Amino acid sequence: MNYEKKIQNLTFENEFLQQQIEELNEILINRDTEQNLPIEGYQSEGWLRSQIECNKLEIQQLQYNMEESIKKAAAIETMNEALENDLLISYKAHQKDKTIIKELTSTQVYIEVVNEELNQTSALFKKVKALKADNAELQSDKQNTELQNKILQEKLKEANDLLLLYKKKIVSKDW
Repeated sequence: MNYEKKIQNLTFENEFLQQQIEELNEILINRDTEQNLPIEGYQSEGWLRSQIECNKLEIQQLQYNMEESIKKAAAIETMNEALENDLLISYKAHQKDKTIIKELTSTQVYIEVVNEELNQTSALFKKVKALKADNAELQSDKQNTELQNKILQEKLKEANDLLLLYKKKIVSKDW
């Protein structure tokens, strides 16, 4: 950008100097060929030509610098694009990692809940097992009690039968 202004200024100055040279050339042509030109005119024209050559060289150098700057800018642009692509890829990978971490955290919480439920189920299973053992013992006690009850009923029946018999004997003795 700065180079462009310098180039424009030098180009304008160069054109101005060329106009002056042309004017001087016209003046020289218009003068009588036999008349000697003053030394100052030659010096002015030489100085102007020298100035034009210097300006041309400076313009060429500025153009070269500008081209190099454009190349550097293009290289920097390419590097920026590559860095932006890398950054975008890194960002997407980071987002994906965050999603995976959230899923893993969610899964871990789910596993903890399932483990707690398994622990509760295990405790309930132990209680059921103990209740089944108690139930089996009670069933066994019930069967023993029923058996003893039958035996006692039979003994009671025998005792009642004996008592009836005894009462019949007593009644038959009294009569």
